[in-house]
Amino acid sequence: MAGPSEALQSSMRRGLALKLAVCLVGSTAGFFGLAGYFNLEYEKRSFESFTLVSADRVSDIILRSTRHEMLKNDRETMRAHMRDIGSEPGIRRVRIFNKTASSLFPRTRRRPERQSTRTPKPVTNATRVRRRWCA
Repeated sequence: MAGPSEALQSSMRRGLALKLAVCLVGSTAGFFGLAGYFNLEYEKRSFESFTLVSADRVSDIILRSTRHEMLKNDRETMRAHMRDIGSEPGIRRVRIFNKTASSLFPRTRRRPERQSTRTPKPVTNATRVRRRWCA
């Protein structure tokens, strides 16, 4: 027959095992939660930098492929280049801007109700950097 001291020890063991199990599960969940959060932030930064590099590459390709047409002011060939580049998968819109930030060659024509009425500001080096990193 079990005495009161054995019953007390048995209940203490169960209480201690439960406390250890709760601590172990809680600390494991906390660790994996923090690791997941930091991994998600790292992946987000990595994806953003990859997107910026890809956009720089595409803009460089557009600049190199249309350079001669811009120098000769050959608008029909420029439109054909814009149409070809804009038909690539993943490219939604292609526009070329001049130094006063007005669009020279939109890929598609805007509907009249969507046209902007604001006057463009001159593009400075600070504006280019701001648009590049804050967009």
